[in-house]
Amino acid sequence: MIPLRTIHTQGDLDGACFLYATANAYTALTGRSPSLARWSRALRQIPHTLDFLDPCAGTTRHYEGRPDLLADTLQTLLRELAGDGPAPSFTWHGEVTDVAGLTPLIDRDAVVLFRYTGSVHFGRDLDHWVCGVAEDPADAGRVYAACSTRYADVLQGSPGPYQELHHPRYNRRSNEIVADDHDAHIVIGSVFQIHRPGVEAAPPRQGRIERFEPALGGTGRRVRPEPA
Repeated sequence: MIPLRTIHTQGDLDGACFLYATANAYTALTGRSPSLARWSRALRQIPHTLDFLDPCAGTTRHYEGRPDLLADTLQTLLRELAGDGPAPSFTWHGEVTDVAGLTPLIDRDAVVLFRYTGSVHFGRDLDHWVCGVAEDPADAGRVYAACSTRYADVLQGSPGPYQELHHPRYNRRSNEIVADDHDAHIVIGSVFQIHRPGVEAAPPRQGRIERFEPALGGTGRRVRPEPA
């Protein structure tokens, strides 16, 4: 365990976990943090940016059930974060229905961006986007994830202290565990395998789907508030 925080953390009053999961995927694959200038440029080019600032929205308003729109946004983010260099590519995996389906998608050249509902090792009753950075060779139903709310949750009294686990096989760090036996449910249609720059993305195993199931949005908040 290491006390240094390297995983990007979102704020208290937003629904930006999809954006932060993407930033954490970029850092996990490249070893670099996005510059503020490139992050700013990326945010100016994606659609419905204000949805991510709204804790009642996140991906629930315009992005709900739209894997095509999520894919376009993900492509824009990765391209702008890479700047003039090669950008990570990705493959959408609409066939994944559980945590065990995530583990084959993680290797030295790839991480997995996904949304889950339910409980994980530290968090309870969440609807959240995270980046899976390492699998457990002894348990196919367990993924180590970079979570953008874990640090803030510790500061607010969640079980701690805050720690990041180093995975030397990939030289990546995680701060959360998502597992089938923790009652975590993968939202169908929300899984994107992100590949290291220079690694060609494989064609998706399944074609486009029309809706996500369940129809809940990823905001990173324990209870999705209703707008006043």
